[in-house]
Amino acid sequence: MTDAEKARRELAYAFKNCRQVTSGQHAGRDAIDVVIEIARQYREQECSDFFEGTTLVPVPTSGVGVDKPGDDLWSGRELAERLASEFEAQWCPALVRHTAVSKSSNSGSRSLERHLQSIRLDQLPETRTVILVDDHVTTGATMCACAQLLWDAVPGLVVAGYAVAYVPSPAETSFFDFATRLYEWTGTLDKPQNTLVAAGRLRPQPCR
Repeated sequence: MTDAEKARRELAYAFKNCRQVTSGQHAGRDAIDVVIEIARQYREQECSDFFEGTTLVPVPTSGVGVDKPGDDLWSGRELAERLASEFEAQWCPALVRHTAVSKSSNSGSRSLERHLQSIRLDQLPETRTVILVDDHVTTGATMCACAQLLWDAVPGLVVAGYAVAYVPSPAETSFFDFATRLYEWTGTLDKPQNTLVAAGRLRPQPCR
């Protein structure tokens, strides 16, 4: 693993664990501040109006009460709140994990079904576009389940996703071109058929 890959990995995990970055060019800074800075640059380069007028919804983690009692939204909650403040959007903790499940990266082919059965929709969004916000996307099953729950509750709702890092498999030792990434979901299969647009890339690529 190169020094650059180590620095990217450290930033992603610092954000996931709500702490300061300890190495790399962002050492000593709160990871959430770095992520917001990346999102700001990404918005200016790729999608200037992506967030405005939308509702940002944190994706629940695989556990229950991870962050604090009754809160299973982990770093996604702070990310959604900060992005909403930065980019003239709103946010709400609409989705709640009521039953803990194994992580998607450790699950088999029925992981989407397990997520659908363990997450509930507690609050309807007030806008016609929702952006699901997460720290990491591995298989995409959790985010797809969240999208399906929203679509079932609000027909015609536009649902997209925004994540800090894409980790394609548990065996992967480095992140793919680490950057804040945008996910547009076009299907809800266990291995979702979607496109991924990353900062610095000119064309969408399949999410593997």
